[in-house]
Amino acid sequence: MVTIAISNWKGGSFKTTTTANLGAYFAKKGYKVLLVDMDPQFNLSQSFQIVETDEQEIETIYEALINKKKMPVYNVADNLDLAPSGFDMIGVERALGDIIHKSEDRLKRALKELDYDLVLIDFPPSISRITVNAFSASDYIIA
Repeated sequence: MVTIAISNWKGGSFKTTTTANLGAYFAKKGYKVLLVDMDPQFNLSQSFQIVETDEQEIETIYEALINKKKMPVYNVADNLDLAPSGFDMIGVERALGDIIHKSEDRLKRALKELDYDLVLIDFPPSISRITVNAFSASDYIIA
């Protein structure tokens, strides 16, 4: 499994668009791809219509990062899955700060349990515990 982070500290720099399009491209080529939405604004999740509504409750990566539960994965196209973000990710910074032991490896641990050819991580436009976690899980970074 190869993990690539799509990162830039500036908002509006096409991180989400790049993540979604690279994922779709490699999925069409036959690779098994996971998109991970690490942004509390959850635009990647919204672009695939995997968002919590009054009628639909979804699991987000918050539970995998904070409570060490299995990474929630939703199929969005052939060979293309999404681990969504949501409103609960707003509290992940504080929750990671409260974890004393190895909080920077939470995403890496959650991804080890999965079987994909390629993982693409969409970042928030900031430097934070979320970004440190995602950098720690990545083999490569596109900035």
